[in-house]
This record gives sequence, C-alpha cells and structure tokens, in this order.
Amino acid sequence: MIAILQAATAVPPAGEPPYLFLGIFLAITVVLIAIDLWTGFRGNRRLHVPFALATVVSFLCAVYFAETVGGYWRFDPTYLWIHLVFAWAGTLLAVLTVLTGVLHLKNRMGRLWHKRMALLFVVLVLLATGTAFLMFQHGERL
Repeated sequence: MIAILQAATAVPPAGEPPYLFLGIFLAITVVLIAIDLWTGFRGNRRLHVPFALATVVSFLCAVYFAETVGGYWRFDPTYLWIHLVFAWAGTLLAVLTVLTGVLHLKNRMGRLWHKRMALLFVVLVLLATGTAFLMFQHGERL
C-alpha cells in the first residue's frame, strides 16, 4: 500500500505524521504480546483470551498508524519489499494465531499448534519491526 501511495504522489499528506500514536500502539502491542505469552504459557485462559483480543486490536491500530506515517516518506524499494514480506506474513500469522486459538478453545485443535502459530507470529512481528527501522533509516522524508 505504501508503494502505491509513493508512486501516485510525491507530496506528503497535510499535517505532521502521527509518530506519537504509532509509538504508543507499538508499545501497547509489545506489552500485550508479552502478557499473552505469559498467560498462554501458564494456561490462564480467563486472562489470555481478553488480552489476546486486545492485542489484535492494538496490532491493527499500530499497522494503521504505520501505514499513515509511511505516506510521509519515500523508501528504498528493496528495504520496503523486504519489510512488506515480513509485515504481510506477520499479519497472516496474526489471523492464523487467532484461528488456532479459537479452535483450541473449542477443543478442535491441540495447544501445540496454537503455540507454534503464536511464536511464529512474534518472530515475524519482530522481523517486520526491525526491517521497518532499516526502511526508515534509509528512507527520505517527503
């Protein structure tokens, strides 16, 4: 999506990028992921489920603000492409993690598959975040 916006216009949107909101939702998402892992490994479903739902909402808000901030920048296509591979894979894994969690709650799937999806999601989010930092480091503010 960022690449399409960059190709369509070289003029940034009006106003300042919402860096603060991006930072807030990234931080909230990290804290919620840590709580999800802790409650999940302890088997505390009563806390795990609402925190997992909050994590999904926070993650989507972080993605929205990342896309918004990206509209104010021009990125090197290579760094952008690498970041988007991890970002899209992480988003897909978020969906699969929720799906396997629901199936596990309904006793239609073992806990191991949900745990694997959750850990892979965490790895991909870390890779997407790291490549985003590289992308911004080599990017140009419009």
